[in-house]
Amino acid sequence: MRVFTAFLLFLHFLLVPLLAQAGVLKISRAQAREYLLAQGLPMEDGIRGETLQAAMAPILEHTLLARAWDGLGNPLDPGQRSQMELMKQELAVRLCREKRLKVDAVSDTQVEDYAYLARWLYFPSHILVEDAPTADSIFARLERGSNFAQQARRFSKDPGSAALGGALGPVQAGQTVMEFEEVMLHLKPGEMARPVRSPFGWHIIRLDSLQELPDAPLDEAGRAALRQTLERNARRKAELGLQQWLEREHGLSVDSKAAVGTSIDSARVVAQSRDTSLTRAQLDAMISAAFGGQGAPALDGLGADFARYWLEQDAWLREARRDGTWKSRELKDLVELRERLFKSALFVNLHLASSYTPTEQDLENYLDAHPVEFLAERAFNLWTFSFNTRAQADSARALSRRELLDPSLLAERLGLDLHPRQWQAAEVASLPSQVRGALVELDPLEWSDVLELPDEDGVKWVFFSLLGRTMPFLGESASLRKAVDEKVRAAVITAEIGRVVEELKSRTGLTEVHWKD
Repeated sequence: MRVFTAFLLFLHFLLVPLLAQAGVLKISRAQAREYLLAQGLPMEDGIRGETLQAAMAPILEHTLLARAWDGLGNPLDPGQRSQMELMKQELAVRLCREKRLKVDAVSDTQVEDYAYLARWLYFPSHILVEDAPTADSIFARLERGSNFAQQARRFSKDPGSAALGGALGPVQAGQTVMEFEEVMLHLKPGEMARPVRSPFGWHIIRLDSLQELPDAPLDEAGRAALRQTLERNARRKAELGLQQWLEREHGLSVDSKAAVGTSIDSARVVAQSRDTSLTRAQLDAMISAAFGGQGAPALDGLGADFARYWLEQDAWLREARRDGTWKSRELKDLVELRERLFKSALFVNLHLASSYTPTEQDLENYLDAHPVEFLAERAFNLWTFSFNTRAQADSARALSRRELLDPSLLAERLGLDLHPRQWQAAEVASLPSQVRGALVELDPLEWSDVLELPDEDGVKWVFFSLLGRTMPFLGESASLRKAVDEKVRAAVITAEIGRVVEELKSRTGLTEVHWKD
């Protein structure tokens, strides 16, 4: 009896926790961050707490919808499985890179030093070229006394500044890429720096002059903006250092000419490392796949960029397998979450969305229930007062305000034979954005401000009085039908998703989300 009692106690302590957790989904904080990233939200280190907490309910809903997809008995096809494998590789590369990325913290002293540099207006000139040998050659000529402006006009690949002899105009701290700025900020007027590389190419930079800005106290918002710029630059430095390490560690090499050439033997190796080589034929296939099989635009360097990207991905995957990232718990969690999101989307798009076709009455009902949502699609009943000069328009508009004249009385006072007419949505859509926006925002029986309207004879100055708007029939406007159809479909599908989620919660008992330990 004592043994049986002990066994019951054992079952009690074993089953109670299991039963208590039966309706609980456990997720990691890494999964919550990954969900936020999938929604396009910024992922700075400060995102935690309430923001992460807000991701829990949507993850539960996607999990339930993913299980509903699995319940339909539809396995992923080869193309979808391939997508999942690529997704896993991308996640592994990102985790491996982030693990090795060491970003230096920005100190208060650095912010104050940068604030001093930001008090100046810089007037730099530069010569931009594609490669280091060309930059070194031009720099040597400049050191021997060649004219900077002439060299810029002849060789610079920056068309805007080249025509001005390399002059970029006034520049403040934070307005150029990090590599350019770090050189510019520490030059003295008249001083020229050795070539420096940025994402745009190789720069030869000369500082022509400096101008101190009015001394204004730096408030907290200004100081925070400067710190953000320095933090962005610190991360960029860390990423560049990591890329250089990867190139050294794996012996990455890209033959740019072969990558972009058109008469290269297809078997020639255009990118290589100690472990991997990429032929021209393979590169062409990758670029074609990236552009949906349509072929790549004729952009110089595109082939080299693709070659370097795929070579770096391959190297990072080897690193991920070597340092344990490929088999890590975190990668497994992120892959599981991404698979849930993928299957949830499949269930909604292929099961819920495909089963609904809005009727004509659905569309009409939506229009009636949302009277202000499609103002730009309506026909506009307008009094239009048009003048050849701004002064004439201002005078007429002032008269209407001063004497509270309605449009017909104003037309009579001005001696104009005017009548309201209906402007169709297509006519309004062809107007300049400022005029179109004013009409859409105008309330019935109100006057617009005086607006500039391009005319075949030059410019007219106009103002409007809106009598009202009428909605065209759906059959008369294809764009309106499409817009309303999308709104109705989205509303119905959203409601159906909510209904299905509640049903799944009731059926499975899965209603809560907790953090994993």
